Amino acid sequence: MTFRCYSIFSLLIFPSVSITGVASAQNNDAAAPGGGWNAAGTWSQGVIPNSALHTNTRLTGGATVTLNATPATNPGLTSVGINVTAAGDTGTLNHSGGILDTDGANSDFRVGLNTDTVGIYNSSAGASGDFARNVNIGIGNNSSAVNTANVNGTNGAGTGGFWNVGASSTGLFIIGQDLNVGSNANSYGVVNMEAGNGANLSVTRNLRVGLNGDLANNAGGYLNVDDGTITVGNRLDVGQNANSYGQVRQSSGVVQNTTSANNFLIGVNGTGIYEVTGDAQLIQNRADRDIYVGFNNGATGELRIGVDALGATVATAPAAPATSNVSSARDVYVGWDNNASGTVIQADGSLYANRDLRIAQDNAGSSGSYVQTGGTVETNRHTIVGVLGTGTYDISGGELMVGLDAPTAQHSATPNAQADGVNNEQLLIGQNTGATGTFNQSGGLVQVDQLMVVGNNGGTGTLNLSSGTLTVGDSASDGAEHLFIANVGANANRSTGSVTVSGGTLNVGDQTGTNSNLQIQQGDASFTQTGGTVAIENNFNLSAIGTTQTGSGIISLTGGMMTIGNNLNDRNGTTLFGVGGTAMLDVTNNLGFDQGTNPDTFTVTGSTQMITVGNNLVVTNGNIINFVLDGSVDSFKPLTVGSDANFAGGIGQFDVSAWGNGYVPFGTQIDLVDIGSAGTNGTAGIFENFGEFDLVGQSGITGFRLSRTGNIGDTVFTGGGNALVLIAVPEPSRAVLLVLGISSLMLRRRR
Repeated sequence: MTFRCYSIFSLLIFPSVSITGVASAQNNDAAAPGGGWNAAGTWSQGVIPNSALHTNTRLTGGATVTLNATPATNPGLTSVGINVTAAGDTGTLNHSGGILDTDGANSDFRVGLNTDTVGIYNSSAGASGDFARNVNIGIGNNSSAVNTANVNGTNGAGTGGFWNVGASSTGLFIIGQDLNVGSNANSYGVVNMEAGNGANLSVTRNLRVGLNGDLANNAGGYLNVDDGTITVGNRLDVGQNANSYGQVRQSSGVVQNTTSANNFLIGVNGTGIYEVTGDAQLIQNRADRDIYVGFNNGATGELRIGVDALGATVATAPAAPATSNVSSARDVYVGWDNNASGTVIQADGSLYANRDLRIAQDNAGSSGSYVQTGGTVETNRHTIVGVLGTGTYDISGGELMVGLDAPTAQHSATPNAQADGVNNEQLLIGQNTGATGTFNQSGGLVQVDQLMVVGNNGGTGTLNLSSGTLTVGDSASDGAEHLFIANVGANANRSTGSVTVSGGTLNVGDQTGTNSNLQIQQGDASFTQTGGTVAIENNFNLSAIGTTQTGSGIISLTGGMMTIGNNLNDRNGTTLFGVGGTAMLDVTNNLGFDQGTNPDTFTVTGSTQMITVGNNLVVTNGNIINFVLDGSVDSFKPLTVGSDANFAGGIGQFDVSAWGNGYVPFGTQIDLVDIGSAGTNGTAGIFENFGEFDLVGQSGITGFRLSRTGNIGDTVFTGGGNALVLIAVPEPSRAVLLVLGISSLMLRRRR
């Protein structure tokens, strides 16, 4: 008697029985009707299978064999369901007790071999296996229609190989090398781990689901895990080779690897789908390995979390497990190589990456998509959408948490979860040259520990927020927590970034400190707000000049509310900043356009916007302020300034064209800027080249003159020195002046 001990998790030590001798080239077959494995009469050689005597052990011709106790001798190469005399042969092994131990260098265990064969291996209570080499489920060509019920965990019509781990099974099955499900071209293999089983499948090397099987030819590999545990010593591959199809449906139980194993690959070179629901756990345990969804050139991978789309035959377990449904000790990649496509669809449950979630990673031709309608996604460091390829993240429900100091409640119970170790965790959209990243939020909660960048290192990034809450920053102790748009990184390539807020809430900073900015960088940026709320904890910093690039920004506020906790700052880039419609802009301290290298234009339109500046309004050094009146009776809603308005050296533009050529009653006063108190410089001229009361615009027979103090004829300005105003006067003979320079204007508060 000999003993073989496997060290994987030190689960069990199985005794095995072997008889030495020279193997003959004999087949030991069990034909219909079959019988007991341990009955000599069941077998064509008149003795039970023995690896020392028989080259092959074969169950064929409709034989059903029952194994209920450990055999006295061990088989070698064993085939359940194999064509011996004609296509379409069947074989069934019902294993209800004892250890099935295969011996020999070539002693694979094969179920469903050759064209149109049906092989079925049923293991139930008391059964265990010790397979020296490979277990291949479905390794023959399939030419007939497949009953898809086989895919979802039940026995039905169809051809191929089936391993059913019954609900009562509690055994350990050790596989010395690989478990291949759907092994050869056009093969069809199914492994069902039924609900309620407590079995353990320990795969020493690779678990490959859909090694070569092609779905177009009624073939593929299918793994259904409704309970039990599978442990992989090397790689988990789903959809291994080109044109292959692999599918895993896991509603419960654990699929994991060892800490010395390799990557999990869903869609390696072919098509792979992995569906995780209920309290099922998919755990990648090695600290320097990852989960890939859509790996090599031409591959398609799809990971579904909380989505029961494959038609499970059992009820989905509760959708809020104590630990993550999917976790990786390092990264999760969605779309890796050129022409590789990866997709994650999450409706519930959770995904945890101990480092990064990276979408469209390794090549400009890669593509990746994450669609989240519920559940939780948590990354301990970065989430990157569009690393080198084209990436998209759509969230309409649930939570995305990026590197939080105080992470989700279930974090501490999640496999591989670690405490926050750094203070530079980031959500990056369009990360590198040639990359395109799009982040669409229409619901749910997104929270980023420290930095969000839309367009970086030459990439193109887009953020669209229509509902839900997005917060950059979770702790004042982290220091600066910013939203950057169109950032020029280390490679000095020009980036493009676009942010659109039509609803929901965008918080820059956790709103408890004073150090978080929304910042337009040195690339091409746009920020559009048509609704919702934008709260900036500290400054809104406009386009900047960098070492190699000059920023260009277009800011348009036509709806919603924006609050700026400190200043709106000009930084010498080129910015077009417009406020109109029903937008509300509240700047706590200063609103300034004062840098002269690349003048900006600040346009205020109409009678329904609202701008409040708590301290100073500054438009100087050749920067432009453009007042656009609408055709209403009030025509313009003035800016409210708490302290001073300084236009010295600035340029003023006045657009009264909305009134057409209609008559405006003479003496009509239109306030442009209301100042909280009278200034000390009340007699200063308004314009560099025009004195007080000069004409600045004309509509038909009506002219418009500008002043901040004194009277025009019999008309007295109600501002009394505290308002910048237009007044309608009869000026039919004067030329229309639409753009005039403002100089030496200073409006200051009353002492």
